[in-house]
Amino acid sequence: MLIPSLADCSPANPLYIAHRGAAALYPENTLEAYRAAHASGLRVLEQDVVLLADGALGVMHDLTVERLTTNGQGPTTTFDAAQWRALRIDTRRWRHAGFGDDIAPPLFADVLAEFAGRVLFVPEAKTPGSGGALVAALAAAHIARDHALVQAFHLDDLAPAVAAGYPAMFLSRTTADIEAARTMGVGWA
Repeated sequence: MLIPSLADCSPANPLYIAHRGAAALYPENTLEAYRAAHASGLRVLEQDVVLLADGALGVMHDLTVERLTTNGQGPTTTFDAAQWRALRIDTRRWRHAGFGDDIAPPLFADVLAEFAGRVLFVPEAKTPGSGGALVAALAAAHIARDHALVQAFHLDDLAPAVAAGYPAMFLSRTTADIEAARTMGVGWA
């Protein structure tokens, strides 16, 4: 199955995105969820990317680790990569799927390494100021510019993507700043 092209996306040819992986069936934003989404035929995977204390990038929707009932507490920005890898997600909700107790939230680099060349990545810069690190991670993993669509709620986090030639999507609940996003070269809103 081919990686979908953003150029071919339209109302008649929509882009089907595995938001946080197969999050209804597997622990969201985990390698297990992304693997399940990919196995089901989805070729567009969305990741929520947070900046960790040591500059590494973790994958988790919230800016704290509590909602997914990990064995940790506190803001994501207080964890370094080693501490992040030591976190474990409470998988009791997914016992029916055979999950044990050894699922950790992944680092963004792990997701890129496993799925590079096989999917269109749609990472969101969750932590304000993480856009540059996110784009640097894409480049370091040799992710082709047509294999990623960088998204963020903060325009400053999209500037590195635009500068590097990656397509960018501005997320907003209102029409405010849409014109500013277009002016800076953001093609999606």
